[in-house]
Amino acid sequence: MHQNVSSLSYFMENFIKINSHDQPMFISIGSQHEFKQMKEFSLANQIYVDLNVDIQINELKEVFALKYKLNESQIQTKVKNELSNGKDKFGEFVYFPWGYKTIINVLPELYLYELLTWRNKQKIMDAEQSLVKTKKIGVVGASVGSSATKILSKLGFTYFRLAEPKNMKPSNSSRMYEDSMRQYGKHKLTPVCESIYEYNPYTYIKTYKEGLNKANAVEFFQGFGQNENLDIVVDAADDGKTKLLIRDYCRRLKIPMVAGFDEKGGLLIYRYDKPEILIDDEIDFNEDTLDQLKESDPYQYVLKLLDFFPGGMNNLSERQKQTILGVRALDLGGFSQLAWEASYFAGYVSKAVLDIALGELVTGRKLLDLDLEITKNMNIKNLKQKYKIA
Repeated sequence: MHQNVSSLSYFMENFIKINSHDQPMFISIGSQHEFKQMKEFSLANQIYVDLNVDIQINELKEVFALKYKLNESQIQTKVKNELSNGKDKFGEFVYFPWGYKTIINVLPELYLYELLTWRNKQKIMDAEQSLVKTKKIGVVGASVGSSATKILSKLGFTYFRLAEPKNMKPSNSSRMYEDSMRQYGKHKLTPVCESIYEYNPYTYIKTYKEGLNKANAVEFFQGFGQNENLDIVVDAADDGKTKLLIRDYCRRLKIPMVAGFDEKGGLLIYRYDKPEILIDDEIDFNEDTLDQLKESDPYQYVLKLLDFFPGGMNNLSERQKQTILGVRALDLGGFSQLAWEASYFAGYVSKAVLDIALGELVTGRKLLDLDLEITKNMNIKNLKQKYKIA
């Protein structure tokens, strides 16, 4: 869906204001004269223009040939009938106002989506892909959550509400999807949104840059009207009160929730939409408890947060337990998080979201320990002992 569409005249008259936007703008070109105007305006304002839509069209021809079993003549006719806007131009013109400001000629939404999801087939069938496209996904947290959001976008999800309160620091780069120095100081949601828009500019993203809180929770979970409730929520938050707020709204609105922990690959799936298969929620503390601990004893606060993690402190790796002691000694600012753990988190959370979106009755807790599977089980010393190799 188009979030922003403007006439060429509006775009040129409001160019400076548009440059402060954090989402793309589609420019409506109504004639050859306007097309020439757009190119001249871009040249004068140092906008890079990429009008080479041929790569997209050529691959779409391949898709038409495979999907509809058309010959070359039939493909040419289909492309002309379905893609041409009658002005010898194909597709849409979208302006990205950030970084190296760019106008790109892209295929219409239906056909770009077909190309972007083409390699999903047959792991995701056509009817399933159409269903995925309609699902509204909420993601709370944009450090490791940024990777999960990008993977979900590549799976074909196109509607997101993202909540995160913090700006990006160098140490965030080790686990965020985007890691350019140019992003330091910007809001954490900025790089992930830009990346997704440049992957699929037809994506709808609503951001909550103050984070999820009681003041905006109704809007985040329920939108602005009927049938606007989120379909699935991803809990990638690192604050206990936020996690409790997520669970409260998901429970009340019967929204399934997926939570992931990048320490040993902990996965939680709470099917608040399916009470008959909902696992017990063992979290037995409230906001007041967290507030008191956060102020009086940060170490105990961190330990309390581990109640959200499957198995708690006992299931942490030995090195991660040392980070808890580091937090207590004020040597570390928080949990250590490695890049592969963040990516691993994103993968299994995204798989769970996809399963729920497609109607699978998945639920429960799972601990996926790659330290055990790789570091220990594939260690040459252990293998020699197992197979009695000298």
